[in-house]
Amino acid sequence: MQTPVEAHGLIDKKTILDVSFYLMPDIKYTFLGLGFAYLYMLVTLLFNLDRIQIQKLSPYMIIYLFYIFIPVIGYTSIRKQTINKELNTIRESYHTDKLDYSLFFLEEKVSITYNNVKLCNEIEYSHFKKIIDLETIYLFITKNRNAIIVEKDSLINITKQEWVEFLKSKCTNVKKIKVKRRIKIPFIDSHKHNGV
Repeated sequence: MQTPVEAHGLIDKKTILDVSFYLMPDIKYTFLGLGFAYLYMLVTLLFNLDRIQIQKLSPYMIIYLFYIFIPVIGYTSIRKQTINKELNTIRESYHTDKLDYSLFFLEEKVSITYNNVKLCNEIEYSHFKKIIDLETIYLFITKNRNAIIVEKDSLINITKQEWVEFLKSKCTNVKKIKVKRRIKIPFIDSHKHNGV
């Protein structure tokens, strides 16, 4: 490919909220698993109500209901920490609340120009660990969990099929480009993160 592929990205609070699930440490799956395990225990208890005396049921119900909320609180807490960490990194490193950048996908690396802070950075394709195809963006995650967000409609000089083939040929560490269409979880995925 002679002409570099160009794209644009923007990282701000809204974008970080949208991709925070993918930036969280893998412990999020532990919390989700615990939530399902506790829910299973509660359903089992409810189906066996006829065998359990009502006097013995009250303490169990309170304990099980309490355990169901532990994973939700843990997941929410980790997500909030991830969002705050990303926002603080931008504020401390670049002294701004959002980064507007241009990307140039070259033969050996990606060149990133941060337009609003006048800085440049380069990342080799071998540093990418995951590529996630979301509805309006491509999310590139590096080995040290940094994120590069590429807006799909900003890709220049390439068709979608050529883009996917280009990524497969260059990002050999990435096993597969994951297509994700996440369903928003009420209470957890609401964008009313006061205090973030």
